[in-house]
Amino acid sequence: MRSLLFLAFMALISACEAQTKPIKFGKDACSHCRMIISDPRFGAELVTTKGKVFMFDDLNCYWNYRKEQKIQETDIAHSVVVLFNQPGTFRNAGEACFLGSREIRSPMGSGVAAFDSKEACDAHPEAARGKQLTWEEVSKVCNKCA
Repeated sequence: MRSLLFLAFMALISACEAQTKPIKFGKDACSHCRMIISDPRFGAELVTTKGKVFMFDDLNCYWNYRKEQKIQETDIAHSVVVLFNQPGTFRNAGEACFLGSREIRSPMGSGVAAFDSKEACDAHPEAARGKQLTWEEVSKVCNKCA
């Protein structure tokens, strides 16, 4: 009996766990600017500890939304970014490598693209003219954009 209760409890907890959702490119709208998320090389999601998912078409929108809504790190279960070199694929934001360049044409002008590795970031044609960034550095770059 106890094991059945334990299994039911564990199933209930896992059902409530905060999860990302696949972005439906061409259909889902950005939670910040309300534009349709259409470029599968760019995007991000913020999942709150309460399980609410916010989708963004550009890292600019992600950081500006967080700032405007006063979303603190303690309110966030996951932050994931779409990988430029693997369109439509998510990566934990803290594990991605970012390249910032004026030549990267992101949807809302952040000029920042996420990659799955430093090597992939280095291999991008803009690597020589751009700058590699950490997730924390992206927050500073994007908070300057509006």
